[in-house]
Order: sequence, then structure tokens, then C-alpha cells
Amino acid sequence: MTDNYTKLKDRWPSRKSIDKINDVVGAPSDGWSQDPEIELAKSQYIPKLLSLYGSKGMDDDDNFYIMSFLFACFEEAVVDGLNIDNHWKEATKIITNDIELHASTLAYWSCYEAEDPNDPEQMFPISQRVREIWDGYRANYL
Repeated sequence: MTDNYTKLKDRWPSRKSIDKINDVVGAPSDGWSQDPEIELAKSQYIPKLLSLYGSKGMDDDDNFYIMSFLFACFEEAVVDGLNIDNHWKEATKIITNDIELHASTLAYWSCYEAEDPNDPEQMFPISQRVREIWDGYRANYL
């Protein structure tokens, strides 16, 4: 999904970070899930994930997973018709302060590499919001 971004470093969450963060937020973790952040996403985790980001004891792997998990939780919240504006603003500040860490996450969730990137059926419910952030940095990774 990030093939056109030649300067983008692919990154995936570590098992250690997945288990650690899931435990803290109370999300079940069976250790077998390929994309646990997507499978376990619930809007109720958003405030806790935001408060965890950058807190004592969190390293880059943890913060990377937290943001990936947050995006999936934001998607669930939008699908459920919830207002994410305030939490999204907080997440946007975090992302822009740590853009290198989250560039691959932004590229993925922006869905610019879809067959038709303007077709809502080929986007996530939060892709337009993600693009508002990614558009400011995207050219740096092409």
C-alpha cells in the first residue's frame, strides 16, 4: 500500500508493544492476530491511548502501535457516528511532532495508492482527515 513512497520506511508494530498496550487499555490480545489494532479497535479506547502516547515507559515501538491503534479506533468511532473532532485535534498535534515515526501509518490510512484514490469505497472513513495531515508531508517521501 506504500509502494510509491520510495523514501518511506515500512514499519510494523512489535509483538511486545502490542501485548503491552493492549494490556494497559484492556483490549484482549491472543497473540495470533495479524492486525490486532484493527481487529480490537473500539472508540472507547481513544482517550486512554491518547494519554498513553509519550508517557513514561513508552518507547518508539509503543508509540507507533498506539498511533496505529488510535487510527483504527477513530475509524470505528466515525462508523458509529461519534464526534472525534477534539480527540482528532490532539492526535494531529502528536503526529506532527513525531512525523517520521508515523509517516507509514499516514501513507496507509490516506489511501492515496488505491486504484481510484478519490472513490469513497476505496478509502477508510477517516482517510480524508488523514490526508489533511499527510498532504503537508507526503512529498518528502516520494
